[in-house]
Amino acid sequence: MKHAGWYRLLLRVVGLILVAYAAPYFIGLFVLVAEHWDGGSYRDTSEITNVWSLLGYISPALQLALGLYLFINPAWLMRASIADVQGHCPACWYDLRVSPNLTTCPECGVRLPSRDPEPPEPPEPPQPVLRSTTDSPKPPSTHPAS
Repeated sequence: MKHAGWYRLLLRVVGLILVAYAAPYFIGLFVLVAEHWDGGSYRDTSEITNVWSLLGYISPALQLALGLYLFINPAWLMRASIADVQGHCPACWYDLRVSPNLTTCPECGVRLPSRDPEPPEPPEPPQPVLRSTTDSPKPPSTHPAS
């Protein structure tokens, strides 16, 4: 398993943990609604319609959504977080460092993005101009003209 495979596995494990922590909140909400359900209408909606109790489900809902995303398909996050890895296919993470002049991936056939050439050398800083003591201007005199 390549490094990207381990990273994908780690993201899926984190997603599974997030889903596992968010699930009890929604199981509790389901039980609460089921207890107050009376064949087509609610008997007592005071606990269910309390805004403050429903606002408490925003964080678990976001946690559940992120966990499901990480568990099902973390491809975009992988590409975004490992975008700086050079020498690998962006689709299948095949190691392309052996033959760097390829235009398509030999493993999956995806067209590879053109690689940037080496950055140009930075320009040399300007050399300071050295003046001799004879070239320096004379300071103005402080004596009054007579």
